[in-house]
Amino acid sequence: PSARGREIMGGLVVYGQPERIGANEPTTIHLAGPASIGGVELEAGSYSIYAIPGTDEWEFVINSNWERWGIPIDESVRAADVGSFTAEPEATDDFVETLQYSFEPMADNTMGDVVLEWENTRVKFHVHPVG
Repeated sequence: PSARGREIMGGLVVYGQPERIGANEPTTIHLAGPASIGGVELEAGSYSIYAIPGTDEWEFVINSNWERWGIPIDESVRAADVGSFTAEPEATDDFVETLQYSFEPMADNTMGDVVLEWENTRVKFHVHPVG
């Protein structure tokens, strides 16, 4: 999704409400082996991730149902939640028009941070293998 002149954080992305943090289908992560995402330990497999954004803290929720439509995130979706963690948003100097994800690897390239950027907001969380 793109900003296209709209207010994103606190506008299109409503604080305190579940957000698919993507477009259409849910944001999905595929793990080739066991891993920890934001401190939540997961087995190999596919998971969807959604967020409950806030001004000072975002809660990210990992869900075992990744083959669904992205919204609504209602009780039937939340029944498949497997864990959650929080991350602090940071302000960015540069405006990011289109929601983007990147991966910032650590020195050993086996772990790093997933980075979400949109509008003037940056939120990141750590991913590393387990075992």
